[in-house]
Amino acid sequence: MRRLLLTLLATMVLLVPAAAASAAGRTPVDPSIMQPALNPAFTWTCWRMDDKTMCDGEHHDSWTASDIGVPCAGGTIYSTGTQDQSLRRWGDADGLALHTHGTGAISETLALNPEMTGTTARLSAHFSQRFLYGVPGDASTRVEVVSGNDITVVVPGTGLVIHDVGVKAFDIEGNLLFAHGQHEALDFEAAFAKVCDALQG
Repeated sequence: MRRLLLTLLATMVLLVPAAAASAAGRTPVDPSIMQPALNPAFTWTCWRMDDKTMCDGEHHDSWTASDIGVPCAGGTIYSTGTQDQSLRRWGDADGLALHTHGTGAISETLALNPEMTGTTARLSAHFSQRFLYGVPGDASTRVEVVSGNDITVVVPGTGLVIHDVGVKAFDIEGNLLFAHGQHEALDFEAAFAKVCDALQG
């Protein structure tokens, strides 16, 4: 037992300098060096480690009785909800973007009045994002890949109204490159026309 304890202590002594060296190699850098520029809606922390530059970003938002901007014969569709996203971007030593990975979650209540009374719909989303750069730092070569539950809308008494789930990819102009799975929300207005109908009962 004594030999085992001595071995463990020796291992810990060896690990502490290694961890300290790793922390020492993480040098803070100004987020403004990143190209293309980081999303200003996020709060960013950036650092350089070895030959890479890395940034972590977070964005948290909430809103009340916001018009979603989709035509509805029954009136304005209002949304009250929250959104939480996190991203990590990897860049080269000069801050030129290589790729970004992140996750997001959205929770909303939809209704035909700003008091959010009467028939309501529940929208949820839990998804991951990847941004891939064909040429480091060149936004024109960026591809966005979204996977997971992009949008699910349920209305009590009606059931599932929208279910957009799977994998899809877009270029920098928002053009669809590919889609695998069920993607009703690619035609956003047509999908939310069904929500409009369900909210009217």
